[in-house]
Amino acid sequence: VGGIIAAIVIDVAASLAFGNFGFVILALFFVGSMATDKFKKRSAKSRQSFKSDNKGHRNIIQVFANGAVAAVSAAIFILTKQTIFAVSFVASMAESLADTAASGIGSSSQSVYDIVRLKRCAPGVSGGVSISGTLAALVASLILPLVAIPFGILNITGSLVASAAAFLGMIVDSVLGSLLQAKYQCLRCGTVLEQTNHCGEKCLKISGVAVVDNNLVNFISNFTSALFGAGAFMLFM
Repeated sequence: VGGIIAAIVIDVAASLAFGNFGFVILALFFVGSMATDKFKKRSAKSRQSFKSDNKGHRNIIQVFANGAVAAVSAAIFILTKQTIFAVSFVASMAESLADTAASGIGSSSQSVYDIVRLKRCAPGVSGGVSISGTLAALVASLILPLVAIPFGILNITGSLVASAAAFLGMIVDSVLGSLLQAKYQCLRCGTVLEQTNHCGEKCLKISGVAVVDNNLVNFISNFTSALFGAGAFMLFM
């Protein structure tokens, strides 16, 4: 319920700011997210050696971690009507979709490497990247900004800036996931996961910082995309 309410808040802000485009871009985001989530669930490998604490539905914290920056950008756009905040909005939404696509499609890859350590890791591990996942993220980072063009929200340059910012944010997400995000191991079954308890017992933290979870990483990378998009827009426009 909390996740639904949070999604409605973001939807209202986007629709008030950008009209039909706000509704369309959120619809595309949720459709794309659901499609990649279903693909990820069907990947047996993503469940064998690594498990995330995401149960398949998004709670209020997860929704705001991926959409708060977009909502704030939309709200500021309503007040100022400045295109720079439209770029921030589109970039942050595109980054969320790119990250979802990367993890969803990449979960089926047989060759996943830690983006920092360049060592093989299990599909689904935060910080892991694959060719298929990266290509999926690249495509996803282009879709939403390109849709902004026919609606007159962004021109071609603004769209490309938002796409580049989204892809950069996805890379930042992977780097933070590798270096800072907390990972735990179940002492009973050996599963590596992102939650602190498994098999009815407390798990052992094997890497990362305890307070840095997937939601915080998502928020930081989302904010990075919005900030980079705004900065690049000021530089090139």
